[in-house]
Amino acid sequence: MSLKREAPGVSADSPAKKPRTDTDIQQPPIASQFDFPALVPLLSPKRLASLLLKLSSDPVIQPRIEHELRPVLESIFLEYDKSLVAQIKSSNRKCTDCDEAGSSMFRFMDKVKSVAQSPDGSAKTRAWALTMELIENSWVDCDLSPKACGYGEDRGFKSNRGDVFALDIAKARWNEGVAQGNAASFWPEMDQELEQLDEDASYLADYGVEPYFPTLREQLRAWSQERSLKRNPASE
Repeated sequence: MSLKREAPGVSADSPAKKPRTDTDIQQPPIASQFDFPALVPLLSPKRLASLLLKLSSDPVIQPRIEHELRPVLESIFLEYDKSLVAQIKSSNRKCTDCDEAGSSMFRFMDKVKSVAQSPDGSAKTRAWALTMELIENSWVDCDLSPKACGYGEDRGFKSNRGDVFALDIAKARWNEGVAQGNAASFWPEMDQELEQLDEDASYLADYGVEPYFPTLREQLRAWSQERSLKRNPASE
């Protein structure tokens, strides 16, 4: 007579063990189940902001972020913006000519687009401020070296792709002011920024670095004139 060997700790009378199912395994929480306030002390502002920017494209989650994190959203995104500006300036410092500087700004465009869609009331304003940082860091001081002006090979950041990108961000900011019914006063820095862009364009043109964000400057000039007419209707 042969004897059937039993597994250690298992008798013939023991109930059969059920196979393990996916429901028995603890799953990580999905985004809709996040306790957002609980994340604030656990993550650095930079990491938390990066997470919120990724999640804010979800129309279900975005209202939750705005509601649950309203008291701290501004400070979280302020730290994120500071970090991004530091990266932009660091990238510029590594460049030896205007071509390198312009090309190096492309990698920041998606991050600025995410900022424009972030769940806070100043998203468009913040995105424009970051766009101005990209513009101002897309070239280097041409007085430093005869080669600093480059050869017009920045992949179109100052004249094509980057120009269109900057224009889109500017339109988003302007349209936000229109939606709030105060476009004429929504952008108080516009005239100074346009003046700076024109001044930089003139400086770079002396070294053959042109065009310099032509469609963006043209649109800003049109908006500036529109605001001027609204302030002084008698001058029409």
